[in-house]
Amino acid sequence: MSEETLAHRLRTRSEEARRRFLEPVNELAGLATALDLPHTAENLARTASDLHEDTFNLAVVGRFNNGKSTLLNALLGERTHPVGTTEDQGPLVTGYYPSTAVITTVSYNPEPTVEAIDVDGRREPWDWERYWNESTLLNRRAGRDGDSAGIREFQIGFPATLCEAGVVLLDTPGLDEDDLRTSVTRGASESCDAVIAVYRSEALMGAAELAQIEALADSGLHVFTVINDIDGRAGEELSEFVWNRYVHGRLGGPPYTGQDLAAHDIFIVDVERARRGRLSGDQAEIAASGLAALEARLADFLVNERQALHLDAYVREALLSIGGLEEQLRGRVHAMTSADGRPAKGGADPASELRQIRHRVTSLEDIFHSYAQRTVAALTVSLHAEIEGLRKELPALIGSLDLDLGRLTGVLQAKRASETLNNAISSLVVQRLNAWSDGMAQRLLAPLLTELSQRLSEEVSTLGHELTAVRLRLGWDELTAERISPVEHRTLAAVAGFSLGELGAGLAHGVGGWRGAAGGTVASSLLVGVLGVAPLVLPAVAVAAAVAGAGAAGSHRLADRIKRSTLDEADAWLAALPTRALPRLTAHVHAEFDAIRGELLGSVNALIDEEEQLFSRSTADSAPERAQREAALAHLHDALARVTDGRARLKQVASPGPSEDT
Repeated sequence: MSEETLAHRLRTRSEEARRRFLEPVNELAGLATALDLPHTAENLARTASDLHEDTFNLAVVGRFNNGKSTLLNALLGERTHPVGTTEDQGPLVTGYYPSTAVITTVSYNPEPTVEAIDVDGRREPWDWERYWNESTLLNRRAGRDGDSAGIREFQIGFPATLCEAGVVLLDTPGLDEDDLRTSVTRGASESCDAVIAVYRSEALMGAAELAQIEALADSGLHVFTVINDIDGRAGEELSEFVWNRYVHGRLGGPPYTGQDLAAHDIFIVDVERARRGRLSGDQAEIAASGLAALEARLADFLVNERQALHLDAYVREALLSIGGLEEQLRGRVHAMTSADGRPAKGGADPASELRQIRHRVTSLEDIFHSYAQRTVAALTVSLHAEIEGLRKELPALIGSLDLDLGRLTGVLQAKRASETLNNAISSLVVQRLNAWSDGMAQRLLAPLLTELSQRLSEEVSTLGHELTAVRLRLGWDELTAERISPVEHRTLAAVAGFSLGELGAGLAHGVGGWRGAAGGTVASSLLVGVLGVAPLVLPAVAVAAAVAGAGAAGSHRLADRIKRSTLDEADAWLAALPTRALPRLTAHVHAEFDAIRGELLGSVNALIDEEEQLFSRSTADSAPERAQREAALAHLHDALARVTDGRARLKQVASPGPSEDT
């Protein structure tokens, strides 16, 4: 294995940081288990497992046929062991025509696998022959995709050393190829650590192409730029053009005087040469292609910039659990060092009081039910209004179209009209529903979720006060914020994770049938499964009926007839969309709120369980003879010292800023 590969750099430079995190977390999880604190042990073990499975996610974006899939095959070319299935190519489909129809993710698996995930989330294993023959955009447009039209995503498992080192790669549909695929690409890219934008050297950096990439950069994503040296132009002339076009013209940098493009994360790579070199193991070829320089910078970025952010999140989560562990230990020490374990103020019955608190917690279900109903109502009213607006705009849109039937006859007229109408209606609906999703729907949800978060924070705070009251009646210290914080943290994180999917793109799939002749249906969003929207299909054969009905009429009258027929079909489909969608939308919203409720109730009940255990154990711990008590206290103080040491080691793993104030 070459020591210059991206995979090797990541493995050798990130394993040490992970080890430094996992050692204290696993040790303290074992301590919690030994102390009979299963909830704390489970939380720490889950945090360790999450970090172990954590990955860097890289998306490759750009216009179709820029070489995205070929670049990915080069990055994936080094395997952990030989695999005959893709030995001479790589796992991703490539070709002259656009290949990637939906998001395709590649992660590590010892044996090559392909799974197709449909719009309802169902998974179906595919063999490689079927994947190569049926997954491409060209085949889907030609109607040769069999059951694959409803596919949302392909997931490939592959024994690439890069994936084994913890990287997941995303191949995306082309930017600017159409509105829906562009939306899909943007949505997928936003969850990644970085994107690699690929341009072609002989058709380089058009204004629309640059605008699409800059929109990703403006969202906060780090963008690496790869110029695919298609025609061997790599040299001073190409470097000067790229610098002046992008760094000088778009970023406001100085004119080109020989500066290094890599200073702005721009790399010229012959991606086909890189693929051949990687598959053959020719290191000289890889270096000459420009791939080695790109991989070196990617490794530096992922290890030195992104890894710290990943680790900080896990350190914060672990420290919350450690705070609860420390609180439990201090409570036991307090009980054993007091005169006895009985309540300091007569009449206190902690078991009974905790049962009352637990019973009151179940009343939170009413809160979630209320907010779910309010969310459904707000989204339903808003969606109805948006659809009505679209229906009002359709006549003007369709009336303004030039179907350009000319001298075409019969089937050719139908095909031309179908393509023109499909493109226009699809574009309008996709743009409007995306705008609604990003605008009005989010504005409706934001105050509801903010209000819910505040309400839940108040409930968790009240819970803390009630548990503190029980403690004070026992003559103990109050419940500290460190014991309550994990509950609030996990609950608010669940609220923040509330999702309806990509509303615009998902609903747009419902009009995917409008694109039957122009591009096939793209299943792009979870909400397709949520709403179960059945597409209205208007293929050329449907338009042909209008053509036949027009007889020998002139092209102008024929165009009017086709437009009227199309308007009736589109209007009826749009009018029925909210009604068809409402039952499944309602079920999905309630399921999301149920998940938040489950997170809160699970965390609260676990906290009460540990408090009950602490009160019960403290009574028992206060009874032993002096020698036994001193031995038990020594054991508890030793455990506290281990907790303090583990906390300090974790803070050294994280970057100083975020971890110190945890």
